[in-house]
This record gives sequence, C-alpha cells and structure tokens, in this order.
Amino acid sequence: VNTSLMTSDCQELCCCSSRTGLTCHAAGCPSGQVCELQGGVRSCQPARGLCSISVGGNFTTFDGAHSVISSPGVYELSSRCPGLQETVPWYRVVADVQSCHGNDKVVDKFHIFFQDGIVTVTQNKGVWVNGLRVDLPAQVLTSVSVRRMPDGSVLIHQKAGVQVWLGTDGQLNVMVGDDHAAMVCGACGNFDGDQTNDMLDSEGKKPMEKWEAQDFSP
Repeated sequence: VNTSLMTSDCQELCCCSSRTGLTCHAAGCPSGQVCELQGGVRSCQPARGLCSISVGGNFTTFDGAHSVISSPGVYELSSRCPGLQETVPWYRVVADVQSCHGNDKVVDKFHIFFQDGIVTVTQNKGVWVNGLRVDLPAQVLTSVSVRRMPDGSVLIHQKAGVQVWLGTDGQLNVMVGDDHAAMVCGACGNFDGDQTNDMLDSEGKKPMEKWEAQDFSP
C-alpha cells in the first residue's frame, strides 16, 4: 500500500511503498503556512495567525488590523503573555526595523527568544544561536529548526507552533498556531479574532512606539 506522511514539523515528507520501501525527502511549509494536524493528518495549512511587516513599514496584526511603522527602531512584535498557564511554550519575537533607500522601512534583523536560548537572524551576517554563528540547515535549542529557503529567505520553526520568516527584501512574517489564540501580547496583537482592539489602548491610540523593546532602546 502506498502511503505518505509528514514528520512532526513538516520538514520531511516520507513515503512508503512496496516497491521502494520507506523514502523521505525535504519538504517544509512555505511562508504564510504553518504545520498543523487536521483530521489526523499533518500538513501545511494557511496561517490564520499571520503578522507581517512588509517593505515600507506596512504592518498587519494577527487579526488583520493595519498600521505603518514610521520610525526606525527595535520593536516587540509578539510573545506569550506573562502570567498565563504554560499551555504553549514561552517565546518572544523582536524585530530591528531600519530605513533603506530613503524612507523605506525594512527588517534588518530579528531576535526570537525561547526558554533555553536566543536565535538571531540577520540580512547579511548569517544566523546566530546563543551568540555563536551556525551553518544552515540546523536543529537548535529545544525543537527549533532554522533553514534557508530556495529563494534565500530564512525560516525558523518551533514545533510548538511558532514560525518566523525573513525575506531577502526585508519583509518579516510571524506565524502562530490556533492554540496561541488570545494568549499572545505585543504589536502583533492578541490573536483573539477581533482586529478592532489591536490598535487601541485605554486612550484609543496605540502608536508603534509603545512597542519599542526597552532592553534594546538607547
């Protein structure tokens, strides 16, 4: 019987047939899709929790609210909210937005923190794990993979459901699974299905400057 299945992180597709036995080849989910289990079958599905910074600083939250990053800086994009039960592992994504070609804002590098370490991805200086440069592809920390896509972009994938993708043009995508809904904080919003509360604070305003990362600020 010919059967096929994805590995737990969708990085490989394995096929079993009476003629060739078990064979596996590289797979992986493209940007904008996440590895999820549906109906007992693991596959790449369109990410419902997708937050992005596109060229020019155009910003879209998990729930689809839109804003513009007008000033260069290091911003808190997303993390598991403090004080919640640990149903999903803690993480934190911080993006360094810089000016390029005049006023265009692009992501120059980003840091993603996990409980046991930090991964830094830069546009031109490679990937660093806990301060050490690594060659790609690599399995790092606990259940985290980092690989370079055929188009030159870099994808970090945590098996718990967080993915971060940096394109060669400076676009950044942060993707989380459905189990992160209403459990996340940061500029990307809380992923509760209501975009009207993503760009508001108690005074009805939420400038991106509110989300500047304090530990990276001058």
